[in-house]
Amino acid sequence: MRVIELIEYNPVWRERYDEEVNTIRSLLGKILIKSHHIGSTAIPEMAAKPIIDILLEVTDVNVLESYDKHF
Repeated sequence: MRVIELIEYNPVWRERYDEEVNTIRSLLGKILIKSHHIGSTAIPEMAAKPIIDILLEVTDVNVLESYDKHF
């Protein structure tokens, strides 16, 4: 059985999300419409796996293939 580690909420997670989105925005430019911090790290005071989940809305998902080397 696989053990999943949950840790207490950390307000730094929001800062890490912002940093990652800034990097993504600088790479994708105008094809990035919007980004969303999703998953348990986006919920204040909730224990979570320490992984920042990001959902991106883009103008054309097919264009993302050309960015594979950056992610």
